[in-house]
Amino acid sequence: MNEAETRMALIDPEIIKKGWDIKLGTLGCERTLGMNGFDSNGKPCKLNEGRVDYLLRLNLGNGTQPIPVAFIEAKRKNTPVNTGLEQVINYARSHHVPFVYATNGVQFIEYDCHQGTSKPAQPIADFPSHEELCQRYLHDALKSPHTSVLTIPYSASESDKIRYYQNAAIRAVLEKIAQCEHEQKPKRALLSLSTGTGKTRLATNLLKRISEAGLLEKALFICDRDELRTQGYGALTHLFSSNVQMVTGNNPQKNAKVLVATYQTLGVDDDDKESFLTRHYPENYFSHIVIDECHRSGFGKWSEVLKRNANAVQIGLTATPRQLKTSDIDADTEDEQISADNYAYFGEPVYEYDLLQAVEDGYLSALQIIQNHVLILGDDEIAGLTKTHLANATIEDYCSGLELDKKALKERYAAAELDRQIVLPERTQRLCVSFFEYLTKDDVPEQKTIIFCAGVDHARRVAIELNNLYAQWCKENNRERLDSFAFPCTGEVGRDNLADFKGMKRSHFIATTADFLQAGVDVPWVVNIVFFSYLNSAIRFYQMIGRGTRLHPESEKIAFKIYDYTNATRLFGADFITKLSKISEKPKPPTGTGGIDDPEPPPPLPTPLITGIKIDIKEGEVTFLVIGEDGKHTKVSFTEYQNRIKHIVLERFPTASAFVDEWVNQSDSLLAIPEIQTILKSKKPEIDSFDLIAEVVYQIPPKTKQQRVTDFLNNGEAWFATMPNVPANTLRALADVFNESGTEGLTNRELFNVPHLKKVSGGSVPNAFKSIGKPNEVFKEFKSRIFTLNS
Repeated sequence: MNEAETRMALIDPEIIKKGWDIKLGTLGCERTLGMNGFDSNGKPCKLNEGRVDYLLRLNLGNGTQPIPVAFIEAKRKNTPVNTGLEQVINYARSHHVPFVYATNGVQFIEYDCHQGTSKPAQPIADFPSHEELCQRYLHDALKSPHTSVLTIPYSASESDKIRYYQNAAIRAVLEKIAQCEHEQKPKRALLSLSTGTGKTRLATNLLKRISEAGLLEKALFICDRDELRTQGYGALTHLFSSNVQMVTGNNPQKNAKVLVATYQTLGVDDDDKESFLTRHYPENYFSHIVIDECHRSGFGKWSEVLKRNANAVQIGLTATPRQLKTSDIDADTEDEQISADNYAYFGEPVYEYDLLQAVEDGYLSALQIIQNHVLILGDDEIAGLTKTHLANATIEDYCSGLELDKKALKERYAAAELDRQIVLPERTQRLCVSFFEYLTKDDVPEQKTIIFCAGVDHARRVAIELNNLYAQWCKENNRERLDSFAFPCTGEVGRDNLADFKGMKRSHFIATTADFLQAGVDVPWVVNIVFFSYLNSAIRFYQMIGRGTRLHPESEKIAFKIYDYTNATRLFGADFITKLSKISEKPKPPTGTGGIDDPEPPPPLPTPLITGIKIDIKEGEVTFLVIGEDGKHTKVSFTEYQNRIKHIVLERFPTASAFVDEWVNQSDSLLAIPEIQTILKSKKPEIDSFDLIAEVVYQIPPKTKQQRVTDFLNNGEAWFATMPNVPANTLRALADVFNESGTEGLTNRELFNVPHLKKVSGGSVPNAFKSIGKPNEVFKEFKSRIFTLNS
């Protein structure tokens, strides 16, 4: 039996006996999404989707929301029962289902995701029933008021929009709250989801379902930026209508059920004894609090919001949770500890969904990394700039233009100080020329781009340089020059241009910034993230690249590029660990009285302007981001990227004949393997998937689909002569299907309903084949004759 026959004959009957029924919504198959990736030329492309064989859901009746609880990975009979178990365990983690099964139709093996243990193989007849898993799950989830929320259906407007990982995260939060209630602990939960994966929508749906269960009295959605407050208000209004209001400095909006506020609005970012919070909201006023971007919420005494609502369910949302490096904490205030250590306050994240998982699922853009090295007089500038480098340079005061004595220079300027404490016009110019050359390679410099600079002044200078390059290029190429090509966008300047950067298609293409655009700004069609500044913080780095990860269907954006001139991409995979430093003593007030005898403050140090030094850019290799063996993000070259895939396929199918045998028996399962799908990115229309893989992995010259059909018909004449006309013509018609749509056409579940096939077979392909043998065996023989490597 192949896998499809095993499922139909052995697995389906047994699990249906146990109460798993498609009509009741307790049985189905889970679709995996198309991954975003790159073809053999490094161009972004979209891959096909696959599926997990069975998804089991608990249905508690009365119109409740079915709860996903298990996956089953099916393999054909005579395959070891544990085959595919690890594959489906990894898949189950991202879907937050507690039970995983692998089966060959004769036996099954169970893995408990909560316990991390597997049970011995058992007969398929002993597969757990719907009632049994229901009891086990509810016992594990514990019984509390919030457990009932698990069965509340999503609203009609959201049921088709909620993504599997958002649903999984919501379930994880509700289970954690129920556990906390059962153990009489503070009801806290931390969610870690990559930037751009819809944390606000997730929180909105969670609050809505809690409200519909009658458990939400007053909720607070709190954040640290006006942009996030506006975004949260819009999402909440969609489901709560007029029951959600934004708190303003003069209106506490106490009539609303859900309040949206910033820390500044609540007045907890200063040292006033009576804040807006304490003046208008008594202790435990809120039953539920959602803290958006909780890793970044460190304004003054912001933890007062949480301490005054100790009985509330408190949910932290973050893309970059921070964990203390040691448990030896010496902090004078609880505020800094909560800000620096989400784990200590909320506990381990109940659900995590990282960047690469979102990319592989197709929810975020794939990314290429173009890494360059900046050289000053032949040395890598990462090592810094010494007086030796500046021996023959011209040195002036940046503001006055007056010549400076070289004695005023530091012995060494670290890389992070370049274009921050010392101005290097040649460096800025060379960086801009290098990046502009990349933009013009495809003759389209007008690409939405964010460049992270060393500071506000550096952002201004980069914008000026790029505008000059663009104007010259337009003149030389007789192209229309579009206004506002590059512009500084920082907290001081360019804020007004942000709306145009987001919305205009023919202006405001390159935003040069320092920190202003690193978080809280959503511009989905940004295709380039550029690093001209040096970074040490992995948290800031992930926030910055988050500006490019969003998909933009209107422009068919499924990938973006990182241009790295400062080795910032070394931070991929870095742990989000922050060691909490001791809080320094408060500065003592000045001793002077402000009179005429007070000493004059020292003059500010001059900013040196250095010209006349040589700057080179050494181009690095294009790399791609993958998940390494240790589970961390790893950069690999494109050659490594392809070789890793070949290695994985060869591990499963060491020889071409093994691959052919599997393709004939289970090509539908092979097509769902991610590594196979990655190879198929470069598929040519005239070449079938089978030949493409054989060429890439086994170096076998490919045939076109038409060549395969011609060989099949010529070599099959003797076979056709042994059978009646109807099955012979049906086989020829199957060859026509292959010529039209390849292996994908032959694995389509609706194959036998193709009108031409039904016509030549007399209405039923299986019946047409019965006259010459078992239908499945005839179909398999057809495939073995089509997929041959030696004819």
